Amino acid sequence: MNFNALTNPVYDLKQFKNISEAYKKNELAYLEQYYSKYYFVNLKNSMEDLYIYQAPNKLCVIGLAPAHPLLQRSLDQSSSGHYLSNIQSIEYDAKVKSSINKKRQDPLSIDTEICVVTTEEGNRYSIKAGVAGWIIDINTRFEHEKELLQNKPFEEGYIAIIKPKQENSDKSLSHCFSEDRYKLIRNLT
Repeated sequence: MNFNALTNPVYDLKQFKNISEAYKKNELAYLEQYYSKYYFVNLKNSMEDLYIYQAPNKLCVIGLAPAHPLLQRSLDQSSSGHYLSNIQSIEYDAKVKSSINKKRQDPLSIDTEICVVTTEEGNRYSIKAGVAGWIIDINTRFEHEKELLQNKPFEEGYIAIIKPKQENSDKSLSHCFSEDRYKLIRNLT
């Protein structure tokens, strides 16, 4: 092997042109390339669904799915326009918050409440884990930037990161739906 090629590599940027163009067109191209998308459909509460993006290392990023009421625009009677409900607070469950990265934490179940989101209209939305496992991280940026949940829900507005109990994705996410199936269930185009 040529030592000079190792110390002074020459890159052909043309081979990366398609990738960079895709990122310019679609901010979520990175997620779509490296993460597996799943959707947890909350059958108990109408439309309060979650997305679960699973990274190659099997960690799951949890957030609000496109059909979630907090991401839907409501009709404003006074100005005849559409608006998103203003978020008053995002309160993480104290037990969940205190157990982040602890070695002997109790695993979350699919229905464990991670946080409660309250709107200025008084609506309360209980956000569930969606996957059984251990909490790794929560989005602390919500303390000062609650609007991330609605303005950038699929990038910076994630709710939590969870390490699934099962390494096998087929088992740990068997209750979830693929993106195509989710869109069909919720009549999204």
